[in-house]
Amino acid sequence: MGPNYLCEKCGTLLEYVYDYENIDFNFEATRNGNIWRYEKILPNIRRRITLGEGGTPLKIAEDLARKIGSKTIFLKDETLNPTNSFRDRAAALMVSQALDYGYKKIVCASNGNLGASIAAYCAKAHIHAKIIVPKATHIGKLAQMFIYDAEVVEKGETLDDSLIFVKRILTDKNFYDATAEHNSLTIEGQKTISFEIVEKMGTPDWVIVPMGSGGTIYSLWKGFIELREMGILENLPHMVGVQAEGCSPIVKMFLNKKDSGFEKMSINTQALAILVKNPANSFLALKAIKNSNGIAVAVSDNQIM
Repeated sequence: MGPNYLCEKCGTLLEYVYDYENIDFNFEATRNGNIWRYEKILPNIRRRITLGEGGTPLKIAEDLARKIGSKTIFLKDETLNPTNSFRDRAAALMVSQALDYGYKKIVCASNGNLGASIAAYCAKAHIHAKIIVPKATHIGKLAQMFIYDAEVVEKGETLDDSLIFVKRILTDKNFYDATAEHNSLTIEGQKTISFEIVEKMGTPDWVIVPMGSGGTIYSLWKGFIELREMGILENLPHMVGVQAEGCSPIVKMFLNKKDSGFEKMSINTQALAILVKNPANSFLALKAIKNSNGIAVAVSDNQIM
């Protein structure tokens, strides 16, 4: 039986904590390679599956910086991961752990990126992937899932509905749960983005992250915190969480705007990858934003485009 990453009392995601003072970590020893080069600060996993995830470039956005009056803006180009998504970092860890525990089947709820990533890494590991998707899933991501021979099941209008259905499937203990909102390895994989940023440029002043369920911005924040704990960083960046105006529950929480209930919230956005009405990791997202003296903002679909 695999790990349960949800707190039995409150249902929130549990975290990995390491003995930071006794970890001999430096970037000189981690040059080149995929995310496994950071193994000293990742969970202990024996059977490692990789498609070459990580090591994505930081690109200077000169025109954008000039347009908004900023000195320098870097873009972390996660589209250069194997399935064109940052979720490959998480999928590498989760599918590898599923192998460690002897699972032959993996299930996850996803509105696009994670589903495609899990499908690809399951194909590599010869594990059956069952991906639960909402109706609002981009056709390009669905195509990736089918190409990697995943079983794709449509349930509900949004990711919130798909998450409910996954819980029913998990009554079958033969499934490993690779849903981002249920698995702490998501955070562990995605925090390597922060490691790569610091490795290339040092500490940025601000880090801007899109938010759906809220786990990604916290993943990056955890990465920066861990680097400070190991003596690599002194200062920490301010975190900026961004949501679409048509679906921005975390931004509304940050601004202390009361809602009658997220389940009843009307949604109107084409930003399908971050379309989540009731974000499971909103607490973690707000923790990252507030502890970093950051901000949360909502932008229009036109601004996103």
